[in-house]
Amino acid sequence: MFTIAGNDKSPWMWTYSSLCFCPNTSLHLQNDSVIVTTGGFYYIYAQVSFINIKAHERTVTLVANENVPGKTVRKLSEAEQVGSTVSMSAVIRLGYGESVKLNIAPESHQTMRDSSKTFWGLYLLAKQNDK
Repeated sequence: MFTIAGNDKSPWMWTYSSLCFCPNTSLHLQNDSVIVTTGGFYYIYAQVSFINIKAHERTVTLVANENVPGKTVRKLSEAEQVGSTVSMSAVIRLGYGESVKLNIAPESHQTMRDSSKTFWGLYLLAKQNDK
């Protein structure tokens, strides 16, 4: 699981959750993206809670291969705000070397930094050899 690091006034960035992340995992966090080192089907989940709940359009989008040379950027899932929280989950096939990133739009809106309110992660459900 990944949670937001920093305080409410600093720019957000994702960090490993010490409670849920195993050091020998096949997933690596790099520049706010997760790099996949084992291809297969992944269950991906996300929840983002906003501090200000005024009626602005807010979305959370899961994208693959953003800023990865030679790979096509793909929108994997997108959810719109209902109340103060946006949640999503999906089963997605990811290949070796692909990356996954959670984009929160617009970035100017403050998110709750509590790890029980804003988080995302993924689990490998079934391996596929694609190396």
